Amino acid sequence: MRGRIKENSRANWVLFYNVLCAKKVPIIAVETGVEHEEDLAAKGEESMKVLKRYGMVPKEFACIVSLRGRQMEHKMRYESSQSQLRKFILDSYKREPWSTTTDNWIYHIYNTTYNKKSCAFPEVRVDFAREVVGVVDESIKESGMGKDESDKLKTALLDAEKKFLSRRIKLFG
Repeated sequence: MRGRIKENSRANWVLFYNVLCAKKVPIIAVETGVEHEEDLAAKGEESMKVLKRYGMVPKEFACIVSLRGRQMEHKMRYESSQSQLRKFILDSYKREPWSTTTDNWIYHIYNTTYNKKSCAFPEVRVDFAREVVGVVDESIKESGMGKDESDKLKTALLDAEKKFLSRRIKLFG
C-alpha cells in the first residue's frame, strides 16, 4: 500500500481475503513511502485505524522504509524495517498450509460472492452448482472411476460450463 486507502481497496480485500482465501490465510499489510515520517509507529497506528474503519484487519501491519536513500540517509531505518517485516513473516506464516478440494473452493467462492452480493448470478445458480457437484461425485463413486479419470471429467465439465457462460454472455449481454 502506498498513500491513502482508495475505494477499491476494500473490494480487493474482500475478494482476496474473504472470497479467494476464505479468511484462512494471514495477511501482513505494509505501507511504504514513509521515509520522511518522523515516527513510524505512530504512522502505523494511524494507518491501522483507517484500515479497521474500512473493515480490513490484517494479522500484522507495518510502515516500512523501503529505500536506503541516495546518500544512504535512510539506511538504518531501512534495515530496521526489513528486520521487522521478516519477523512478521516468520511469526505469521501458517506452518500447516491451508488447502481445500477444488470443488469445495469453487463452492465457497460461489457461495461467498452471492452472500456478499458481489456477483451477478442468482442464488439458484449456487444451489444448482452444489447439486451438480454432488451428482457428479456420486456418479464417479458409483462407476468406480479412478482419480485421474474423475479429475479429467471434472475439468471437462468446468470447461464446458465456462464455454456455456461465455456464450450466454455474448447472447444476452
